[in-house]
Amino acid sequence: MKLREEMDNINKIIENPHFKNLQSIVEEKFPDDDEQILYCIDSEMDSMYKENADISEDEKGEVFNYIIPSIAIYNVLKKYSDETTAIGIFKEMFLKAAYKGADSLREKAKEPGFIEGFIKKAFNLKDGNSGGLEKRVVCDTKNKTEFDVIKCPYVIYCNKYNVSELSTVFCECDDIFYGNIHPRLIWSRTKTIARGDEVCDFKFEIIE
Repeated sequence: MKLREEMDNINKIIENPHFKNLQSIVEEKFPDDDEQILYCIDSEMDSMYKENADISEDEKGEVFNYIIPSIAIYNVLKKYSDETTAIGIFKEMFLKAAYKGADSLREKAKEPGFIEGFIKKAFNLKDGNSGGLEKRVVCDTKNKTEFDVIKCPYVIYCNKYNVSELSTVFCECDDIFYGNIHPRLIWSRTKTIARGDEVCDFKFEIIE
């Protein structure tokens, strides 16, 4: 079995805030199998990377850095527990990172001009087909941005690997991260593809 320092995939993803707590959570929940679980996750990621090696470089950023690691972690946790326990652990890890990111964003939102810049940044972040995501613009003004996501790589890959239950966790992270950024910046989304709708309707608006 690989030594911890030889697990290249694990060592790379734990630099990402979303997976920073992976090792400590596995050690806490599975003290007798922690090294084996990390090894299995590393191997699962390696296999999935090879299976998807031919996707575009643009798509790889999202798929290789977030989606594949998430699916690999969840699949291995299921092997060492059960689906309910595995998704509970996964949510603990991801939502903790989302809350931490949201706290940081709220601090930045206190800076003059931040929310005005955020409106445009939120639009550009989802522009075109970035990361395998496709959108349809509904509204793009100085104080309001609305767009419908019509193709979500998170849903596509979760369905591909038969873990559709993970998709809604990613949606929940969005709700945490974008909600309550600033009293004048309103975020809403009433539909998501992961929850059975045709589109995800993102809306950001500055109110006076």
